[in-house]
Amino acid sequence: MYLKTPERVKAMGYVFLLALLVATYLEFRVRHTLARRNQTVLNRAGKPESRPTFKTIREVMEPMEILIVHTEHGLVRKIKRSTPQRLSHHI
Repeated sequence: MYLKTPERVKAMGYVFLLALLVATYLEFRVRHTLARRNQTVLNRAGKPESRPTFKTIREVMEPMEILIVHTEHGLVRKIKRSTPQRLSHHI
C-alpha cells in the first residue's frame, strides 16, 4: 500500500489501531459471555474452546446474516443462520 504523505500514514495507523480495538473488545465480550453461560465454541479442529480468538469468532459469525425490519412496533432483528454443523449448537 502506497501512502503519499506522512499524515496519511498516520491516519492508516489509526485505522489499524481502531480495527484492533474492535477485535479485542469483541474477543472480550464473547469470552465473558461464554464463561458466564458456561459454554464453549468449536474451533476449526472441532475441539471446544472457552476462550476463542478473534479469528474463530469471525469464522462463527461469517455465515450469519442479520435482517433488521421496521414494523409498527419498532425494529425487529432476525438472525439467519446458514451455519455449518460444527457451529449450530452454540449460536
